[in-house]
Formats: sequence, structure tokens, C-alpha cells
Amino acid sequence: MKPKQLLAIVFFAVATGLLIWWIAAGHHPFTTTQTMISVPATDPLFGTTVMTRKWVNQFTPGLEMIGPVSVVLIGLGSWLLVLSNRKKKAAA
Repeated sequence: MKPKQLLAIVFFAVATGLLIWWIAAGHHPFTTTQTMISVPATDPLFGTTVMTRKWVNQFTPGLEMIGPVSVVLIGLGSWLLVLSNRKKKAAA
């Protein structure tokens, strides 16, 4: 396998990995850095349990960030494969 073909495969694998990460993280269109969670809190006076909301720092990738990177990687990989095939045809 030629170096250009190997590099193209690496680009495709990284782009696929990024898209899988985006899907596994909830496929949000925009990147978020905080998430709201519900935390149970006990009232000290009456002893009742109340659900309160709290913001937690959590990075979630968005398509607006991962999409362009994946497209560029797929484009570079395709371009490298085309260049590899051109040299093969020119040598034959």
C-alpha cells in the first residue's frame, strides 16, 4: 500500500470517528459547554426532598464544529486517492 493511500485511509477513519462521536454524544446541531441536571435537595426545615436544577460543565460536540472538519478530511482523503490513481495510470 502506498503512503498516499494509507494517509487517505487514516483521514477517512478520523472523519468516521468524529461523526460516530457526534452521534454518540446526542447529535446536537450546536456545540454546548454546559448541561443542566436535576439534583435532589432536602429542605432543612421540613425535611422534604425537592428537585433543584444545576448547571454542570460538560462538553458536547456539535455538527457546526465536527461537520466542516469531517468534510475537509473526507475531501483530502479523496484527493489523495485520486492523485494515487493518476500516478498509477501514468506509469502504466
